[in-house]
Amino acid sequence: MSRLLKNWIFTLCITIVLVGFGILMLIKGDDLMKYLIAVALSVYIVLVLADNVLHYRGTIQLVALAELIIILALMVGMLFDGLAFLPVDGVNVTIGFVMWIRAVVEIIHGYLIKSGENKQSFTFPRLLAYIAFLSLGVALMTSNFITDTAIRVIVGVGSELAAIVFGYVTYKNRRAVQNAHGWLLKRKKASDTASPDDNGVSSTTAAPASGGDKADNSVITDNGGISG
Repeated sequence: MSRLLKNWIFTLCITIVLVGFGILMLIKGDDLMKYLIAVALSVYIVLVLADNVLHYRGTIQLVALAELIIILALMVGMLFDGLAFLPVDGVNVTIGFVMWIRAVVEIIHGYLIKSGENKQSFTFPRLLAYIAFLSLGVALMTSNFITDTAIRVIVGVGSELAAIVFGYVTYKNRRAVQNAHGWLLKRKKASDTASPDDNGVSSTTAAPASGGDKADNSVITDNGGISG
């Protein structure tokens, strides 16, 4: 399979997925949103929280482990309504809660560093940054900054716009595949026309000689005469 054909198939699949996802978000986005949040939380757990638990040592490792368990419980509650242990619902509240607990853990980490348990450096600007991060998390949990319906519409429309872009790229890739296929057919046809026959002799035959160019078939006889 050529590279052009692979590119066309890839962009076509992406276009179909984006169109379907955008339609689902616009029609049944409220039911789909919590599953998207659960997927985002699972990625966050694997890429950030699990790494923190493995990296930290001492008391902060236990604190990081507690953070991982809380976020894991939040993710399970998003997937299964009967296991929702935390009163956290909606995109705003979820993001705010995750930011808040992350800032709390890092502030505790800074306190443990200053108390001498950890030899790593924890600067004052870094502490201020985490305090601001904590404040932003609280603001998101307590305010209706943007509704879930608005987020659903934004994601759905954005998906459809992305599908249009990939659809155009798919069209260009399809044209490139067609042009390449046509070029290969012309090349094969030209190669077949100029190819030798089975005896190794070119299939092109010589044209017969004209009357003025008739071949001389005369033969000199033993008596010195010329025959033919």
